[in-house]
Parts: sequence; structure tokens; C-alpha cells
Amino acid sequence: MKCITVITTTYNRGYCLHQLYESLKKQEYKKFQWLVIDDGSNDNTKELIQGYIDENSIDIEYHYHQNIGMTASRNIGYELAKTELSVIIDSDDWLESNALNNIIDCWEEKKSDNIAGIIALNQKRDESFDEVKLLPDIKQLKFRDLHDIYRYGKDAKLIYRTDIAKKYPYPTFEGERSFPASFKFRAIDEKYDLVTMNKVVCIVDFNQNGQTFDRIKQYKTNPKGYAFYRNEMMRISKNKRFILKQAIHYISSSFFAKDYMFLFKASKKLYVVSVLPLGIMFHLYIRNTKRRSLKFK
Repeated sequence: MKCITVITTTYNRGYCLHQLYESLKKQEYKKFQWLVIDDGSNDNTKELIQGYIDENSIDIEYHYHQNIGMTASRNIGYELAKTELSVIIDSDDWLESNALNNIIDCWEEKKSDNIAGIIALNQKRDESFDEVKLLPDIKQLKFRDLHDIYRYGKDAKLIYRTDIAKKYPYPTFEGERSFPASFKFRAIDEKYDLVTMNKVVCIVDFNQNGQTFDRIKQYKTNPKGYAFYRNEMMRISKNKRFILKQAIHYISSSFFAKDYMFLFKASKKLYVVSVLPLGIMFHLYIRNTKRRSLKFK
């Protein structure tokens, strides 16, 4: 019986999928499935994956649909997953050589009803393990604590119980294709904790054509979703500094969405009122900047 699903959503990444495939073949732990969700690729992705299936080295399930965006594709991936655990590995990343074994060992040792999954390490392609920032030295925490309390400041890898991940799908908005991944993490925080594992699971290779380098474009082209996200983050957070940042973003995204009733919809109206001038100035900056990345999150 398979215990973990590696979910990969992909769009026209036939040129780099081999890295992930090779890393999966090298895993000592074999009770996993690679679930590939093809978001309407028009390159050689389908033929490539079929070739991998024909090799019969690992268990692969491939699903193709018309382009609907990464957020909706991830929802499909979680819905199709049948194993106890699931982990998202992007199509331009790959697994550390003993990643799945480490995940299963950690889970078997620490799992309980109030634990949603594991938070582990990512490692950049061009850095050594000694350069990777370790997680706080505590047994369990919430995702939000990692950033709001411990100021971790790095992306971590989340491995979730599939049954819990299914309960918190990403919202989708007509005409929009992207939504912040951390929505699921912070929503799950409301009821569950995560156990920590200071071992590398994923080697990340930030692609110049990927979403990581197009934060500003995402911000402008997905305003309804981003405004909804910021409003929800204000609602569930108790960290005043975090709420103020979300309020500024909420104002900016609402203007991009042309939703001028945003104040009446705000989950924490006083915070929004208090930063209204800053939110408008930030909106003007985003609207006119030629930068692609966004550091103010």
C-alpha cells in the first residue's frame, strides 16, 4: 500500500521534469505515487511522462486538463491523492536523495490526531546544507508561528495528511489562475499543528520563467483572489504587525479588482482605515513599477 503522494502540477516544463523523475527513481523508499497534473501543456510533457510510465520504474499517475492555472490544478491533485500523506513538489524542483524515507520515519514516530503533517527544509540548488537555515528547535508548531514569531524568512516544505489537505481547498476566482499557497497552511493552522523535521526534502531551482519571479504580475492579474486572501489573513491573525501588512495589501488588491466597497467587506475595518493612505500609495507603486519581484509580503 502506498503511503505518500508526490503531487506535481506542470505547464510546459518538459525541459526540466527529468530532474524530478530521476530523483524519484533514486528514492530508497518505494511506497509512493507520483501524481502529475498537466495544466494544458502544449510541449512534449505528455509524451515525456508516457515514456516514464512505460519504463515502469515508479508508480506514476498522469492527468491532463485544459489550462486552468496552478491553484485549481493543486486542488485537483489533492482530490486525486489516495495516500495518507501528500507533498507538492514543483516541476522545476527535485527531491533530496533520502527525502521520502526521512518523511515516513518522522511521521511514524510523531503522528497524532492533532498533527496535520510535517514542516521540513528546502535547499537551494546552489547552496550547501551548512547554508540552509534550520527550523526552530521545537517539536511542533504552526506554520504562522514560523514567520510571525520566529521570523524564519525562508520557504519551507510542507507535507500534509491528505485527508486534512482535502478539507481546505484553495478558493478559485473566475478569470484568475493564481492564489497564495500559504492560504491552505494558515487555514489548517486554525485546528492543527505541524511537527518539525530539520532535514532537507526538496532541492529548489527558482526558474526565471516561474511564478517566484513574477510576483508583481500575479498581484495585478489575480486581484480578486489576492484581496480575498488578505482579508482572510487579517481575520484569522492575532499579530498586529502582520494584520497591518495584510490591510495595506488588501487595499491595493481591492483597487486592482475595482472593488471600491472593500472597506465594508473588511474583516478588520479599523486596521484598514488606519493604513488607507499607505494602501493607496502602495497600490500606485505596484501599478507603475517595472520590477517583477515583491519583497513586501
